[in-house]
Amino acid sequence: IKERGMGDLEASLKQGKLQALILLRIEQLSTEQQLVLKYASVIGSEFSETMLAAILPLHLVQNISQSLESLVEHSFIYLIEELSGISVFGFQNQLILNTLYDLMPPSDAAKVHLDIAEHIERKYFSNLAPFYASLGFHYVKCAGEKKHMAFVYEAKAAEEAIRVGSFGDGLVFLECALSLAECDEDFEMLLNILSPDLMEFLSSNDVPSSLSAESSTSQQSSHLRFVLFESKNNSSRVEYAKLKLRVEKRQKEMRKNNHNNSNTHSRGAEGVTSKSQKTSRYYFWKAKSVQRSSSSASTVQEKDHHSHHIQNKNSSSTSIDGIENFRSRSESHNTCCIIT
Repeated sequence: IKERGMGDLEASLKQGKLQALILLRIEQLSTEQQLVLKYASVIGSEFSETMLAAILPLHLVQNISQSLESLVEHSFIYLIEELSGISVFGFQNQLILNTLYDLMPPSDAAKVHLDIAEHIERKYFSNLAPFYASLGFHYVKCAGEKKHMAFVYEAKAAEEAIRVGSFGDGLVFLECALSLAECDEDFEMLLNILSPDLMEFLSSNDVPSSLSAESSTSQQSSHLRFVLFESKNNSSRVEYAKLKLRVEKRQKEMRKNNHNNSNTHSRGAEGVTSKSQKTSRYYFWKAKSVQRSSSSASTVQEKDHHSHHIQNKNSSSTSIDGIENFRSRSESHNTCCIIT
């Protein structure tokens, strides 16, 4: 309350009351209708009947038309348009959508998001460009290996938005792609999008052909549109330049971390090798000292000097017995000689 004021508290309380009312309304629906609404909420604020039918369980597809009609009557959704026999619906408001989406277990929602993305890829494989943003959104919500596809589609959505001159949307998609970048190839892909040609274009003050083709009778309107375009262009140039610097910084940090990790693994491997060599030398010396201690009484001082190594666990006899497992017990002296 101290940080945000009473206004936010009242808004939160009001939203909580509205959600409670929405939940009461949902409970009055049949189980089938509730499931249809939950699956539709995963698709988004707008959805087509065909898309919904593609991801619903089979037992719900049979009566999907009746369920949608009933949900329209209950004012959860409304019919947006119907083209070529395909009905497109939308949720009455974002609060209804969010409430329904929160009722889905996260693991179930992630699976539905994956089903939606794969359905779009199968159905529109010949022209996915209009669906790059949607695919990126659904893959972000997925779990597992397929989640990396979110970066690919967010980057492609940014590239497509920039191509058609929607620089604001392109910046949003690039920001999302940067947050998903995981490897050097990802950063290179982003830097390719943020190419010098793009920066040069954003730095130029030339009016695009679509704006310069104005008649002489609308010179004032053309001038106003040029000023607006130039102002927006300069703002985009600064934001894109900042983003490019962040991409380069993240790439350098990742390369540095990878380099440090590789050096750590290399030193670790060397340490293991060195330790194994020391161990081999220790047992070689140990067996040799056993032989020396048993060969002559004149080596008593040397035996006492190395006794703390020889008497490990069950003393030297244990080591000799271990060696004799590889040879016959009658060749114990020869075994020590072989090791020496």
